[in-house]
Amino acid sequence: MKSFLFSLLLLSAVTSAQPAPQKKTALVVQNYQFDPLGNLEPVLQTHGFAITTLHLPQDQDKLAKQDPLAPDLVVILGGPMGAYETAKYPFLEHEIRMLQVRLQQKRPSFGICLGAQLMAHALGARVYQGSIKELGWYPLVATPEGLRSPLAPLLQADSQVYQSHGDHYDAPPGATILGKTSAYAYQAFSVGTHAMATQFHPEVTPRMITQWEWFIKLPNTPNGNEKILEVMKQTTTLWPRMQSRIQRFYETWLQQTGLIHAN
Repeated sequence: MKSFLFSLLLLSAVTSAQPAPQKKTALVVQNYQFDPLGNLEPVLQTHGFAITTLHLPQDQDKLAKQDPLAPDLVVILGGPMGAYETAKYPFLEHEIRMLQVRLQQKRPSFGICLGAQLMAHALGARVYQGSIKELGWYPLVATPEGLRSPLAPLLQADSQVYQSHGDHYDAPPGATILGKTSAYAYQAFSVGTHAMATQFHPEVTPRMITQWEWFIKLPNTPNGNEKILEVMKQTTTLWPRMQSRIQRFYETWLQQTGLIHAN
């Protein structure tokens, strides 16, 4: 009996001495104070990521010193600047360089709106001002590849995604186009299984919508009040409907990268 208890205590001591599993790390690059990680944050937290956020331009020195390959995941968020405005916003060069290194090394990277444009630039595509601005909720048109991709839940017939952009890019070399709208042919693309980019905003929340500059300024434009009411009405209907689909999109892609595993 004593021998059994001693073995039990020894096993307990060995087990307790084992180091705790190291958390996966996610580096978030936030280019605009009112465009945070949004609904992606609880998904990453649920799956055990330790999240570090760099707020630009305040943290541009930290970004410049950041090892591009150190984080398990990099997420680059949106902002009102253009990917071609590197002279005005020098920190964009650091983001492009980070993406170039991570894409070359096939490290998981996710770009949203400006982040997607920076990823396209990092791949060698031209980024430019589009012909119109897409503001509000829009359906996506799927490509055959999109229907076989993690983006598939957002390509259902009754799905719509939130847009807030006026820039676009040419087809990124080496990328797979997953979805488009009538005005913008490359709304989402992937690179292998390690990189994902969306021109639209899957991360958006209703609070974020009301804080964005175009939404605040719109009532002062012709037909602005009508557009605001339309967007608010659509948000009331579409945002709750889309959240489970967006979560499925995030988790399917993270599984595809190997960062998380299916339950």
